[in-house]
Amino acid sequence: MSEIVNLEEWLYGVLHADNGVGGVSTLVGDRIYTDEAPASSAYPMVLISAQAPGIDVVSIGPHRVMVSTLYWIRVLGKGASKKGLATIADRIDVLLQASGGVTASIRVLMVNREQLLGTPPITTDGVRYSQLGGLYRAYVQAP
Repeated sequence: MSEIVNLEEWLYGVLHADNGVGGVSTLVGDRIYTDEAPASSAYPMVLISAQAPGIDVVSIGPHRVMVSTLYWIRVLGKGASKKGLATIADRIDVLLQASGGVTASIRVLMVNREQLLGTPPITTDGVRYSQLGGLYRAYVQAP
């Protein structure tokens, strides 16, 4: 039940901990959010959003083996092109592709990108907003 909340915390932790030269946290600071950013947030930023219900994978009987869930993880820029966001999006992919880990709350068995997503820019009040990222499938177990 709490695998989703714990997975979001794990994803945030992986991205936030990348604070070396060229790291996600170095490039966007603390602007890594789940679902939506505060209205006053600066750009660029990273958004982590669930895209589909988690699917339980069960064995014979009531035992849940794991949960498979899909997340849209993307970098958003104000006044930027997709090309201008590529360095951050590429770094996110390096960190997450084929990654996994264990916390006190969950075991992340594997994260893999299923689709690359770069939507067309949106212009609002004369300001251009772009985003670039991917759909990432995560397989998660409760410990």
